[in-house]
Amino acid sequence: MLTKSIYKNRAITPTLDKAAALITSLEHIKSRIDDIIIPLEGISETEADKLKNAIDAVIEAVEKESFSDELFNEAEETVNKLENENAKKTLLKDLSYSKKIAGFMEHVPDRIDVSKTVEEISDESDTSELSDETEPKKGIRDYLIIVIIVAVFAVVAIVVLIIKKRKN
Repeated sequence: MLTKSIYKNRAITPTLDKAAALITSLEHIKSRIDDIIIPLEGISETEADKLKNAIDAVIEAVEKESFSDELFNEAEETVNKLENENAKKTLLKDLSYSKKIAGFMEHVPDRIDVSKTVEEISDESDTSELSDETEPKKGIRDYLIIVIIVAVFAVVAIVVLIIKKRKN
């Protein structure tokens, strides 16, 4: 039944591009610096420039596919030099999140082509084999229905017997 519904295909995650996910999280850090931390005087412009340069170095490495943990360590060192503890805590948390994404990058498969239509996919593989495996066989389904009906009647009979016993 599920093979004929909206659940017949796997869900597509919001971002299928692992590099784009990391770059987006790093860009978020830069926008947080520009939009929140600097206006609230959490860090100075020179500190912000140093930090954004370190983040830009990570972004460039990801784009060139020459990423290393050393670049994150340099960015973390730059954050640790900040005087404002609130800004430092926030930025370290953001960098930690980005570093976690980077750590999973090697374990996530490359982007798949989601532009194929259902017809193209069904042409490539025989869907009748898939539906046979996922749907229970008729004999088993009928047997299960009979077992459930018998179980319901048995429960009703037991309840009726208990009620009759209590009345006597």
